[in-house]
Amino acid sequence: MKNRRIVILLNILALCFSLYYTKPVKAEEMETSYTVQGKGSITSEKNRLGRSLSFSELYPTPHYVKKGELIDIEVTSSTNSDSGILIAIGTPSTAGGITKKSLVRGSNKIMADRDGVISLINRQNNGIVKFKLNTPLNTIPFFELGKTSNLDFKEQMNEKSSAPVVQLVSKKSSYYCKLCEC
Repeated sequence: MKNRRIVILLNILALCFSLYYTKPVKAEEMETSYTVQGKGSITSEKNRLGRSLSFSELYPTPHYVKKGELIDIEVTSSTNSDSGILIAIGTPSTAGGITKKSLVRGSNKIMADRDGVISLINRQNNGIVKFKLNTPLNTIPFFELGKTSNLDFKEQMNEKSSAPVVQLVSKKSSYYCKLCEC
């Protein structure tokens, strides 16, 4: 438990330090296409590495949906299988949690059953899956280590001050911060 806390603190420190040493990505330049490498089973990998905790299978995006919104997503895969391709809707550690829905190669239309961040999942052992969001969706302030500058993140925070959450992403971790109305 102590080692886990140290790792979390080191990730937060690295994220804070990197705010000053990144290249800019403007809010209007946020992507709608994502390529996700297959990670296989998170349980199998956890057991293989002999770890008590597993990695997150969620590939974060800056997109946020409200319950009842339609999501139009196009999926292509380097494998001939539809298994292990999913979309996750929701925000971890909230009352609603996350729901995961299977996708198939080609066009998919999904109705959001809750408010939350959109994340993508590729459970295939190898190969890549490409996701393209065809629906214009709301975005949240999104800081990605090595891509977003401190200035651009401040601009996002000002432009999207009513966003329900903020997302901070590094190579090995993703943090969701709920904005308070102080």
